[in-house]
Amino acid sequence: EDRVQDANGIIDYLQRRWLGRGWIDIRPLLSSAIIGHVWEIYANAFDHGHSDVGVISCGHHYPSRRELGLTVVDFGVGIASHVREFLKKPLSASAALEWAFQKGHTTKIDNRGVGLDLLRGLSD
Repeated sequence: EDRVQDANGIIDYLQRRWLGRGWIDIRPLLSSAIIGHVWEIYANAFDHGHSDVGVISCGHHYPSRRELGLTVVDFGVGIASHVREFLKKPLSASAALEWAFQKGHTTKIDNRGVGLDLLRGLSD
């Protein structure tokens, strides 16, 4: 449970308690790239979620499948609501999500985000 956006604490959790436990064999460069992309999920949740309870996350290890999973949840306004507000359009939830996951689309004013399209590839 992260009530505040503490980049160092969250990245430490991802490095030591999620990827760094030896559950899977992963090279440091790939580990850093994954953590950077996953950090973007947390940053988006804090920047856009507007949740009073912060962000909840849980790492999962599936030894028989040799996989790691990570669930990141915020109880905020949601991506669709945020996109509608940003575009000032009455979009359906599916249309808003489709827009949000297109390359180059961001609701950040300064365009500094990597975008959700890059994160989609992590689940493939």
